[in-house]
Amino acid sequence: MPRMQEEAREVRRGKASMPELLEKVNTLPLQQSWRYLASYTTAVDKPTGSAYTEHYQVAFVARLDFSATIGQRVERCASPYTASHSLCPQLASLGFDLFDLEIWHHWSTVVCYTLSEDGENLFLQNVHKIAFGNAYVAQLILAVSALHLARKDATRRLACITRSNAHQSSAINGMMAVMSDDTNKNCTELYMAACMLVFCSFGKGPQPGQYLAYSDYGEPQWLGLLNGVKSILEQNRSKIYPEVRPTFEPDPNISNRAPTEEVLPGFSKQFDRLRQSIELLQAEDPSFKKYLEALERLHECYVATFEYNGQKGIKISSHMVFAFLYRCKEEYTSSIQSKRPMALVILAHYLVLLAQLKKEWYLEGWVPHIMAAIRSHLHPTYKHWLAWPSQHV
Repeated sequence: MPRMQEEAREVRRGKASMPELLEKVNTLPLQQSWRYLASYTTAVDKPTGSAYTEHYQVAFVARLDFSATIGQRVERCASPYTASHSLCPQLASLGFDLFDLEIWHHWSTVVCYTLSEDGENLFLQNVHKIAFGNAYVAQLILAVSALHLARKDATRRLACITRSNAHQSSAINGMMAVMSDDTNKNCTELYMAACMLVFCSFGKGPQPGQYLAYSDYGEPQWLGLLNGVKSILEQNRSKIYPEVRPTFEPDPNISNRAPTEEVLPGFSKQFDRLRQSIELLQAEDPSFKKYLEALERLHECYVATFEYNGQKGIKISSHMVFAFLYRCKEEYTSSIQSKRPMALVILAHYLVLLAQLKKEWYLEGWVPHIMAAIRSHLHPTYKHWLAWPSQHV
């Protein structure tokens, strides 16, 4: 890694070019290529014009993600910096067949309504417009829909997953191609594509050794994708269409909040106890401040997640469920990846919130999968903190 960082610095100093960097990446195995590009963004402070590099992170994390699933290297498309600046062939023609037509129909009649609280407005009116003008978005729609169809039709499960993987591979190549242009012109499309990659990662179901926020080996794939979404959104928020631009901050104007205690009995007492324990530990170790900050963010998400929905009961704001990991600082997420006990305890409490979305098809199996891993990795002296989360997941 030090050698990679030094070579990345050479690019930043003007002694080497981005084409040379990308050419180097194309000669590396998949695992090393992602680390190499990541080293470019961490070697020095990011300048104003470095947004495209972070978009490459999204593509390479996703490439690692599904290539690990199918157990083989996914063939790369030529880099837009080492080839011409024209778009890859798949952007000119999708080459749909009848199976793809069925998958698209499944998307438009079923799947699009499952991915958003305002599914009809957001996904039908906006995502379709974006997809018809950008092949890689359309391909990722097909990839997500194929994963959903795989769950509904067991006889064609393998065929659906294989088709989903193929569309993901082709779409990522398309994303890489448009990154050779001014990213500001494509930020809405790239943001939507990155979100679809996150749903693809979820939709494949729990993977051995992967637990969303941490893994048994290296950087967690899903968190890498989330960071890609975060990078695109934060650097280009004003340029992304308002209709598809989410908010991860609690809305103070909502007047119909449902008390969290009403939905999750014992919530207030549990969080008070946990906060007091962390404060005592912080008195001995100032670094525990990061856990207090993470707990406060989680508390805010709990409070903002539940709303009264008339006679229908309680409505869950799914964007506030995902807001926790989106808003967490790297200091805390790094502690999760290091399997620090208190970091895992807070993550277990987050699973209670994630479990509220248990009806969502793409989350099926994830909560028990992660909770089992936390039980396995948590130091015995901290396991009593899992009692309350276990009651609610």
